[in-house]
Amino acid sequence: MTALILVLIILVLLVVLSQLRVGAEVEYGEAGIRVTAKLAGHPVLLFPRPKKTRTQKEKEAEKARRKAAKKEKKAAKKAEKQRRKAAKQPPKPQPEEQPKKKGGTVELVLALLPVVVKALGALKKRIRIDPLTVHYTAGCVDAADTALLYGRSSGTAGIGLSLLEENFDVRRRDVTVDLDFLAGRSVIYVNAGVSLKVGQVLYLAVRYGLACLKVFLQKRKSSGKKAAPKENQTGADAAK
Repeated sequence: MTALILVLIILVLLVVLSQLRVGAEVEYGEAGIRVTAKLAGHPVLLFPRPKKTRTQKEKEAEKARRKAAKKEKKAAKKAEKQRRKAAKQPPKPQPEEQPKKKGGTVELVLALLPVVVKALGALKKRIRIDPLTVHYTAGCVDAADTALLYGRSSGTAGIGLSLLEENFDVRRRDVTVDLDFLAGRSVIYVNAGVSLKVGQVLYLAVRYGLACLKVFLQKRKSSGKKAAPKENQTGADAAK
């Protein structure tokens, strides 16, 4: 009974973990780039790293100096020990130059390409883009250039958004294209996040990993069959 309860608890935990979403969110604006990783909705700032106070910097510098001094002392002792050891032993022969590694056959890569393409196609349909915020303001020194840029940007934004919505699960989208005749330059604000479930990643890894393994084994088996007749022919020639 205890073992059954333990198995059920493990199954429930696996189901819960498989439903967790992992991803990242990128924000670009006047302040620069900001990258945040997300695990089950909890953000973790990756870039830029938070600025450290002067006290923290001084403490870390002192710690680094002590560590460097300790490392130099240890290296000096090790060098002295090796020098004494080398003086007692005859010099070792120089190792032979290793031959360059040769490439594998192209046939295996070509056979794996269809599986990789299918995996990418299945993956992109499971990726969620949330949020998708793009605020673009077209601006040039010349008013006519600003109008032309605004027209091209509007068309490009429409086509790009259609492609994204066709291939990905897009949520909370806010894409706008404006123009400013007095700005003198174009500005853009982007805030985009991508995520997918842990279970989906594991499922695709197992499914297409096994497919790649199957192709690899088939190619290995076929190459073995091709090599066998050559060996038999060589043996027959030797007998003659």
